[in-house]
Amino acid sequence: YKMHMSIHYGKEAPVTAICTMKPTEADIARWKLMIEQQYWYQLYADDLPMWATFGKMINGVPHIHTQQKFSFGMNGNQIVQANLIAAEPVDITTEKSFSFTYTVDFVKSELPFAKRFERYLDNTFFEHRIHWLSVSNSFMMVFVLVLIVFAILHRTLRDDFAKINEQRATRTQNKDDEDWLEDHGWKQLSNDVFRVPQSPVLLCALIGTGSQLAILIVAMTVISIVSVVHTSHGSFATYAVLTYIVTSYAAGFFSASQFSRYALIGPTISSQWIKCMFVTAMLYPGTIVLLGFLLNFVAIAYDSAQAIPFGGMLVLLFLWLCVAVPLVVMGTVVGRHSKLGGGGSGGGSAPASAGASRNVDIPRVNQIPRMIPAKRWFASRSLLIPFGGVLPFASIFVELFFVFTSFWNYKVYYVYGFLLLAVVIFVIVIACVSVVSTYLLLNAEDHRWPWTSFWIGASSSMYVFLYSIYYYNMKTHMTGFFMFSFYFTYTVMMCLTAGLIAGTVSFMAANKFVQVIYRRIKID
Repeated sequence: YKMHMSIHYGKEAPVTAICTMKPTEADIARWKLMIEQQYWYQLYADDLPMWATFGKMINGVPHIHTQQKFSFGMNGNQIVQANLIAAEPVDITTEKSFSFTYTVDFVKSELPFAKRFERYLDNTFFEHRIHWLSVSNSFMMVFVLVLIVFAILHRTLRDDFAKINEQRATRTQNKDDEDWLEDHGWKQLSNDVFRVPQSPVLLCALIGTGSQLAILIVAMTVISIVSVVHTSHGSFATYAVLTYIVTSYAAGFFSASQFSRYALIGPTISSQWIKCMFVTAMLYPGTIVLLGFLLNFVAIAYDSAQAIPFGGMLVLLFLWLCVAVPLVVMGTVVGRHSKLGGGGSGGGSAPASAGASRNVDIPRVNQIPRMIPAKRWFASRSLLIPFGGVLPFASIFVELFFVFTSFWNYKVYYVYGFLLLAVVIFVIVIACVSVVSTYLLLNAEDHRWPWTSFWIGASSSMYVFLYSIYYYNMKTHMTGFFMFSFYFTYTVMMCLTAGLIAGTVSFMAANKFVQVIYRRIKID
């Protein structure tokens, strides 16, 4: 329902008519449902939110509020307070015609303009002791996890390297021994571990997009801490869109850099760099734009205030196609010729051939992939991938509750310091889990670690989605297709974004781990 009201600063208004309405039986039934389920609405005045209920039950009978009383506090020429009271309840079961009115009142206030948002900050909720304890527990978990990972891997790898040195010494004494490294475990994969994975174009595009989104999240968190974006309605979304556009360069750069490394190992795919650039520029933003447009059509069909005007949709399309895409192209061109793109993948490498265009190390890879033996149950990819996301999800579980509550219960989220700590903890846990899982996979003589490491990190978003289903059914009172579509469309967007970031972090941690351990056993 649209309310047409004219409110001018400093000008009070007595009881003023909005409209007179004769509702149909369908309208009465809808009003009755909204009153019984305690519907309320939200308005903004100079970025200050105001809330009021649609109606209330009096002696078991539904009554609709027919008058809105606005009261504004002003300090000089600035609004520092905004209040809305719904009044004049009318029985909807007996009345046939309803006259809606409003009043406006201005009062002087000594509240400074800079502190006008403090009344909206729910300190008892966001700074509850549970919130502090969850962050402390997460830090303790990260500390213990890092120590355990370091201790286990350091001891295990130290023993492995000691055996390699012993075998190398034996080989020096007996030059005819061809099987000096024919042991078992990850050492057998020195000529297969840097093999180009399946669908390298898609993997590189996802890595590039995930890198961009990781930069975006960190940048938005810092911007929110520094500029206090909650004090301006819509400013967070504006900053997010602009930051995403600017960071599109990073998507092209990182995807091209990773693809160039694969192209050095497998020259047959080098001509597909344009395809990689296209997928990077179109896959994720195209998916988000498609979901956003479909959701916008739903909002238009329901005549919702959440609908974006057609002109706004065209502006978003223009920013994507005419600004973000060229930045991806620019980042791709730079990334292909950067040191990151030209560098080899690390250990187990042989010098580049004389015809190579760059002075880099190209890892030696067997032409025929090594057979993958049967693995123990705990080293299977079908187990590592789904269970790899449990610990990362557990590290952000409590913070996720506060984020969901802020977004869907319309609380003002302002504890971005907590969010930054949660992101740091999330990244560290993902890196540790990825390194351990990659070691188990390699030790089982399975060289298919690139995609596995990516999906191990991305699987954490699956648990976020499962939690969102629980939250929808147990913590909200949403009903109907409109609410369902908005909730789960936004949730899918969030899980897709989180999955790309987590997958990229997991892949980069595993990639660095693989480079470090195989650099120690370079084979002539």
